[in-house]
Amino acid sequence: MKISKIYGFIAPIGKDLDNIEDSEIHGNEIMPSNKLFAKLTDLFIKSKDDCDIQIRFFPQSNKQDNAVREQVIKICNKFSIENCRPLVKSLVYLTDKKIKEGLLFFIYAKDKNDNKLLIARFPSEEGITVKNENGKYVFEVIDDVFLKNSRKYKAVYYQSTFDNYWYGFAVDKQINDTNLKEISDYWIRDFLLSELKLNSRRGSRMLGQAIRKTITETTDDQVKEELIGSTTFLKNINAQAVSINNFFKKMNLSEKTKKEVLTKINNPNIYGITFNFDNKEFVDNCNYLVKILNNNAVIMGPVADYPNLWLEEVAENGNIRYSTEGREIRTKVSNKV
Repeated sequence: MKISKIYGFIAPIGKDLDNIEDSEIHGNEIMPSNKLFAKLTDLFIKSKDDCDIQIRFFPQSNKQDNAVREQVIKICNKFSIENCRPLVKSLVYLTDKKIKEGLLFFIYAKDKNDNKLLIARFPSEEGITVKNENGKYVFEVIDDVFLKNSRKYKAVYYQSTFDNYWYGFAVDKQINDTNLKEISDYWIRDFLLSELKLNSRRGSRMLGQAIRKTITETTDDQVKEELIGSTTFLKNINAQAVSINNFFKKMNLSEKTKKEVLTKINNPNIYGITFNFDNKEFVDNCNYLVKILNNNAVIMGPVADYPNLWLEEVAENGNIRYSTEGREIRTKVSNKV
C-alpha cells in the first residue's frame, strides 16, 4: 500500500484555555523531499507489527455513532488539512504541561480495495524542528536526535476493512509504568473515544506477565505456590473463552491470589473482556527456565527474559560459565526450585 500524502500539525497546550483558533493549529504537507517523510514512511510500514493493541470505538448514543470514527471516515474520503484539523484540535484541548506540546502526523495510503490512515504523535522536542518561513510552518528533522528518540511515540491506524472503521490498532511507546499498563487513557479513551479489546495473544500475554511478576515479587508463599501449581492445568483451558476475572475461578485460585495478580495489571477496564486463551503465549511470558548444573548450582529465569538475564560463555575446560548482574531484593532458603 503506497503512501499518498502526509500532513503534520503542531498540537499546542490548550487544556486550560477556553478557545483555540484554527489559526493557532499550524499544519502543512510533509513533502517526499523532506527527510521526515522517509522516517514516517518507515513508521507506517512497521505499524502492522508495532501497533498490536486492538481498540474499538464506543457508541456515544443509541444510534451507534462516534464522533472520532465519523471524522476518520471523513478524512479517508477526502484527505486534506481541513478534514484532519478537527482531530488535532480535540487533542489540543487534552494537552497540558504534563503531556507537553506535540506534533501530530496523519499518514494516508490507498489501494484498490482498501485504504489506511495512521495517526502518530511525537513530543515536539524529540528531534523535529518547526520553522516559520514567510508565514508557513515547515517541519524539519534533526537526524541524530530524532533517530535516538523516534521510538517514543503514540500511534493508531484504521482501515476500511476493519468493520467499516469501527476498530483499529494502537501503540503507546511513551508509556512508562511499573505495572502492566500498555497505553495512556487520554490517548485511547479521551482522544480516540475508544476502548481496549483483547485478542487471544494479547490477553494471554498480559495474564502471563502479570502472574510472572506476582510470583517474582510476592512475599506470600501461599500466593506463589498457588500460581506455580496452576500452570500444570493450563492445557485444560487452551483455546477456551476466558476473561482475566474468570481465569482465577477456572484455576480454583483464592481471592487473595487474584487480588495480588490484578494489582499488576493497571487497567480494570479489561478484567471482564473475553478472549480465547492461548497456552503457548501464556507459557512464553510466564514460565521459568531452570538449569541445574553438575556443581549443584541452579540457573533460573523467566523464559521470555532468560537470554537477557544470563550471559553464557564456554570455559576452557568445556564447561559453561554463567554470569548476570542485578540488585538483591530478597534472600530466601527453600527446599523447592
